[in-house]
Amino acid sequence: MLRRPRTRKRHNRQWRLAEFRDGYFFNQRVEGLVDASARFIRAAEAVLCALQKLARRGEITSHDNTLWFLARRTDIVGALN
Repeated sequence: MLRRPRTRKRHNRQWRLAEFRDGYFFNQRVEGLVDASARFIRAAEAVLCALQKLARRGEITSHDNTLWFLARRTDIVGALN
């Protein structure tokens, strides 16, 4: 009995996964990763701002830690931007 010839390879991932065909799902995933990283950066900046307020208020009592934080704060925020 004769077999029908296959029209495509058995494991053709470009055919099976829609994201390789039109790029829509791939773009959505990349945008999701970008949004997640932007949210993380915003949260990190909020934490740094809160620590800065605490340092100004004097609630961080360790003198060395306060000076180190105030000296490094702009470097950290600048690197995140």
